[in-house]
Amino acid sequence: MFNGENVFKKVGTLSGGEKVRLKLFELMQKNVNLLIMDEPTNHIDITTQEVLEEALKDYLGTILFISHDRYFINKIAQKIFYIEDQSIIEYLGNYDVYRQKK
Repeated sequence: MFNGENVFKKVGTLSGGEKVRLKLFELMQKNVNLLIMDEPTNHIDITTQEVLEEALKDYLGTILFISHDRYFINKIAQKIFYIEDQSIIEYLGNYDVYRQKK
């Protein structure tokens, strides 16, 4: 999503969302099998969020992420881990499935 004169911007001048886009591009170019993401939809616009969701849906490795974005969780998660009273409870499915079972 960098085009025109934007491809010549210095990294230090990029906005928060642009830095996220750049980092995602770097990760997509590497052959990694695990992504750990903390609030991946923070600081990005809707268009970038849609691109991120599509890229993550196509990703063949494991994605471990933490998010408060229920829409994003529903789109990406296949398993929810709920931590309570020093134990971990596993729910197969997205956020909606987790809410139904909890």
